[in-house]
Amino acid sequence: MARTPEQKLFLSVIVQAIHDASYKGVDVYCKIYKRAAISWLTSNSKDFRFVCRLADLDPDRTYSKLLKAIKYDISELKDNYYIKQKPEREYRPGRYRLKFD
Repeated sequence: MARTPEQKLFLSVIVQAIHDASYKGVDVYCKIYKRAAISWLTSNSKDFRFVCRLADLDPDRTYSKLLKAIKYDISELKDNYYIKQKPEREYRPGRYRLKFD
């Protein structure tokens, strides 16, 4: 089932938070965004649950997967739940999709 543009938008919000939470550099401002993203992803707040529902994701399942990934390492989330849309572009940035199946 194809996602609507609105669902894609809110899924992008979650994906951006995952990218921010996985930052490993030394930039002070990016570290602030990292802490904010981790806080939002692990808060299970009304806002988080609302964005999950708008992205057509089950908030409880998404929260438990993100909490587990952040507990171990957010990079595990990228390895286990992202599907690269253009695998032939191995060493260049490409578009990814979240897979929660």
